[in-house]
Amino acid sequence: MLNKLVIAAMLMLANLAAMAQAENETCKHLRLSISQTKNDTALARLYGQLAWELKFVKTKEAIELSEKEIALAKAHHHYLLLADGYRIKALAYVINERDAEGMELYDTCMMYAQRAKSLYYQASCYSLKAGMYGDHGDYHTAIELYSKGLEIANKSGDAAMIATLSNNLAESYQSDGRETDLTQKYFLLALENSLKLRNWPIACMNSSNLAKEYLENGLLDKAQKELNRSIELLNDGLKNDYQFATNAHVLASIFYSMGKMKEAEKYASISLHIMDSLQRPDNAMRPLTVLNNVYIQSKNIAKAETFTDRLLKVAMERNAKLYIRDAYKAKSDIARLKNNAAEALRFYELYKSWNDSVFKVAREQTISNVETRGRLAQKDLEVKYETEKKQKENETLKSQNDNLQQEKILAIAACAIFIVLGLLLYFSNRRKQKINAELEVEKKIVEQQAIEKGMLVHEIHHRVKNNLTILKSLLFLQAKAASNDETKRILEECQSRIQSMALVHQNLYGETNKGNLDLLVFLESLFDELSISFRPEGSSVDFQLDGNCNELTITQTIPIGLMMNELVTNSLKYAFLQQKEGIIRVELKEEQKRLTILYSDNGPGLKHEFDINKGGFGFKVLNILAQQLSATITYHKDINRSVFRIEVPL
Repeated sequence: MLNKLVIAAMLMLANLAAMAQAENETCKHLRLSISQTKNDTALARLYGQLAWELKFVKTKEAIELSEKEIALAKAHHHYLLLADGYRIKALAYVINERDAEGMELYDTCMMYAQRAKSLYYQASCYSLKAGMYGDHGDYHTAIELYSKGLEIANKSGDAAMIATLSNNLAESYQSDGRETDLTQKYFLLALENSLKLRNWPIACMNSSNLAKEYLENGLLDKAQKELNRSIELLNDGLKNDYQFATNAHVLASIFYSMGKMKEAEKYASISLHIMDSLQRPDNAMRPLTVLNNVYIQSKNIAKAETFTDRLLKVAMERNAKLYIRDAYKAKSDIARLKNNAAEALRFYELYKSWNDSVFKVAREQTISNVETRGRLAQKDLEVKYETEKKQKENETLKSQNDNLQQEKILAIAACAIFIVLGLLLYFSNRRKQKINAELEVEKKIVEQQAIEKGMLVHEIHHRVKNNLTILKSLLFLQAKAASNDETKRILEECQSRIQSMALVHQNLYGETNKGNLDLLVFLESLFDELSISFRPEGSSVDFQLDGNCNELTITQTIPIGLMMNELVTNSLKYAFLQQKEGIIRVELKEEQKRLTILYSDNGPGLKHEFDINKGGFGFKVLNILAQQLSATITYHKDINRSVFRIEVPL
């Protein structure tokens, strides 16, 4: 997560620098047009266009220009230009870190966009407001707003807006760790609309995002197919511009993750060459990082040293802490390859020191984001409260006016009494509402803190699951490439053990889980996964579960999951070779703080004199895992089945 945030920040800074150089001619042309235009409506529109161009590089002037646009638009009651002016001013405020004021201006923009019946500005307003929440880690609110914006964009049929909102929505789902099906769905929608517009660089970005999503979820065939499309789209764009170099770096990163070092080297070298030709040393650090990792993996010490030294030099000059940290880690790895233990240790200590510094910055940023999100939530409540208060005031005034019209015959004294009573009631109610609003704000803050903690824990276990899935995918590729059957078998068994641990994390920290695992659900998932890889051809295996156990923690679940993995794998591989119909049965009994697991199959079984303590590697693993749980495991042979009995203290 940290790498994503830092790289995203560097990409934004790079884009700002590019705009400062590339937009000079555009700005000059707009300034000339402003000096020659006399029509107020045309002048307001030009003010807005120039403000939009300057919003990142000259934020203060952009605000002043948007205010000029708003003033002219108000004079002519031009709702569309009012929406445009408030949209630009709101974004400039957010860029200037005035988030609460920016949010109010977005609400004003939305009001005028609705009056103008402009679907484009409504969708754009939702998109920009969602981005503000996403920047501060509030992905739940960002997803809600992006979804509303996309719904409006679909009604308008604006392909560019649909592509932008779909891509941003997919990235929010990805960052929030939600279902990968949703992430893939919206990346595909973004790609479809980018292709429709023939915007090859953006389509390449959408396609590579989709390829990364497939890869992270172990969908290797889909990832490779999408990667091939990304390469075609890359070659359709300009060959020497900044976007081409950025997309080439992304492809290099994906190839590196897949273990394809030759392709990773090719695209990282292309990216580096273009960044050097554009004189962009800040952006050159990204492909440099990929190249030094590639050469370390391939043990090309000379090239690894060259690129690592360059990366460290550039990173030191710019105080880029993340890249300084990565460079020292690379130098430690190079020293290790050269069998220089002292140098490897020295550079590793430097890496640890910079790593601590990077995480300190990340923690500070997280705290800042939580505080900002709290202020945004409070401001949102204040805006809603003010709106409701005005509505109630209007209703009260209307009621009073109606009563005055209907009751003209009442005496002035009676009217005065009613007015006084009404005012007393109004102020009493207003005070009560104020107290309730303050209590609601405090409640929201406490709830937000609880949600934040849950999100952090969810994020950690989500990442663990993803990393285990990637590791399984790498072992799959290695097994596929291995020529030795014994090596393939060992790698396949390693895959099943890793998948078992990944399933624990997936079942423990799903959206409806609270940190405990339903062992029955987990075992069904485990059997489904293992039966795909190990079920004998021509045989059917029925998996039967009975009992209940809901109170296992992660420290208990992982060893139990691995024990079940070993037993199920052993049964599928050896128990049913001589029969067409197999039965595996697991019975769970939980009583007196002890869990009893009876595992059995209807295969021929082991020898009667079999000693579980003297079995093969799988049984050694079972014994080690049982020791971790302080559990006992025994084996006996019934008439029709082989039974393992596991007793686990809870």
